[in-house]
Amino acid sequence: MLAHRLKIVDKVKEHPVRVVEWGNFVAEANGEVAIPEILKDPTYSLYCLNRETQEAVFVRTPAEVDLCKLPFFYMAQYDHAVELATIPLPEFHRLAKVIPLNEPGLIFVHSTGRCGSTLVSKAFEAVPQVLSLSEPDVLTQIVAEMDWDGTDEEEISALIDSSIRWQGKPAGLSAYSHVVIKPRSQVSEISHLMIGCFPRAKNVFLYRDARSWLKSIFTLAMRDQDTDDIEVRRRWQDNLSHLNSLIRHYQSNEDPLTVGESRILNWMKAMESYLAMLEQGVHIRSLNFADLIAAPLPCIKVLFAYCEVRPKEWDPVELALGRDSQEGSIFDRAELSALAYAIPTREIESAVALIQRRGTLTGPGMILPNPLMQTI
Repeated sequence: MLAHRLKIVDKVKEHPVRVVEWGNFVAEANGEVAIPEILKDPTYSLYCLNRETQEAVFVRTPAEVDLCKLPFFYMAQYDHAVELATIPLPEFHRLAKVIPLNEPGLIFVHSTGRCGSTLVSKAFEAVPQVLSLSEPDVLTQIVAEMDWDGTDEEEISALIDSSIRWQGKPAGLSAYSHVVIKPRSQVSEISHLMIGCFPRAKNVFLYRDARSWLKSIFTLAMRDQDTDDIEVRRRWQDNLSHLNSLIRHYQSNEDPLTVGESRILNWMKAMESYLAMLEQGVHIRSLNFADLIAAPLPCIKVLFAYCEVRPKEWDPVELALGRDSQEGSIFDRAELSALAYAIPTREIESAVALIQRRGTLTGPGMILPNPLMQTI
């Protein structure tokens, strides 16, 4: 069976952090390629799904570009894509089942975001026998396009299963012992389905206290916006609601959530998702950003032991921990630290008040149970 090849005429993504979709590219037909070639060729990687045409969309990138070494997988795919290929979803699912995947060597790094998860991903990537993907965004796209009433859960689970197997495709082509997938924080909406597809995978959850998390988010995304403006509040509420069930629950058109409230609901959903996984008996450990920053190498050594990752040399891991894992991206630490920005106090207050009002967490500084570092 053949896949359609498409020549990229233009790249039209509005912002680097926007969720991936077929519409990120203007493309035109450019022949065909045998589907097994996409399976075998490491320069093809799964980019997104097109549920309207029932196809999986792959990008081809130059062989000399190692996408895993760049800060964010989905951004690197978009920036370096030279060609597209599409596979019908039935064939996509069929071939996924033949991709070798060592499930006990599969590791999910869940997180609230802005908590060192990219650093952890890059520490894993420094181990030659580990394939570490920092934010393959097809999982975020699945969240953005799913039916929130759960009626398509069977289809969503199948897409998750096949997408993760295709993301781990390079592990079947080389001698990787582990595959690490660090999704965006919004993927907490489907983390239970990911674990349902791969119950023997290892799971770790990274988090950070709500106040410093919110300050980091505002410095990154809100420093040039008037958060008192009701239209700004409404825009952020509406933009984020398609990725978060809590925002959908609390949103109001007449009196939109404050930006601090819309943002903190993303943090809350991730935290609540971790607690729900524990309650369901999932074997998962938590890692606090404060512990990771205070003692990065000891934390990584405990994490690797938990995940049964055994580096032959620790020097590359130490080097990875000493670098800015997001250097060269829009989240570059040096550039952000140079910005003089103070989050409005009212935004923090409204966010903290919502945490307390909801009552599912003990507070903005909650220490999660089952910590990875309980032995230190």
